Amino acid sequence: MGDSSSPAVAALECTRLAGLSQVPEVTARLEKWAAQLSAEATTTAAAAHGAQSDVVDGSSAAAPSAAVSIKPAATQPAGPKKRPLVTLKQYAWDQSSDKVKLYITLPGVHEDGAEVELNAETESFEMVARNVGGKDHRLKLHLAGKLDPAKCASKVKPNKIVLTLRKAAADKWEHLTDKDKQAALAKKPKMSKTGDDSGDPGDSIMGMMKDMYADGDDEMRRVIGKAWTESREKTGK
Repeated sequence: MGDSSSPAVAALECTRLAGLSQVPEVTARLEKWAAQLSAEATTTAAAAHGAQSDVVDGSSAAAPSAAVSIKPAATQPAGPKKRPLVTLKQYAWDQSSDKVKLYITLPGVHEDGAEVELNAETESFEMVARNVGGKDHRLKLHLAGKLDPAKCASKVKPNKIVLTLRKAAADKWEHLTDKDKQAALAKKPKMSKTGDDSGDPGDSIMGMMKDMYADGDDEMRRVIGKAWTESREKTGK
């Protein structure tokens, strides 16, 4: 009698566990097994002892393994891969009285997925073209003049970017970048301090020519040397 009631006991246990479960999927499985075990208990009550034992043993082995079944946690997708950053060094430019334009050749910049961002400040700007050929491309310059940042803009054309930089004041820029401006100033001749301190205009000019001769190229030195020679010949007469 004890053996024939085992499916019923298992059914009751499944029903009890179903009431305690907090996981809907596990609860549904336990309720289903409880119903199956109840049906088996009724069917096997009149069966032979051996057949009845097989049913009870099979049901008892199946229930625990199913009850502890856990669905694996979902794997979090990997984040986007960081793209290489390329520094742009080649561009062309021109200007009018109120704006400067830069022309940057960049194959594929007009294709889907690419983005161009321009951040302009008073004396500099940074342009970044993202996701072009699997890379990000950047051009950043410190300028020789001042801008009106709110009126600067970028435009994408087939394989090309055009930047329009509005000047803060209408003027002609001798140079685009501050680096070029400083390099040009460094090449200009300087007045000799010896000449300035002496108070003699002739000494001042001579000092300036000496500085020009020291900083000048071969042609400049030839011209200055010739001028010195002629000056001395006239003085000797």
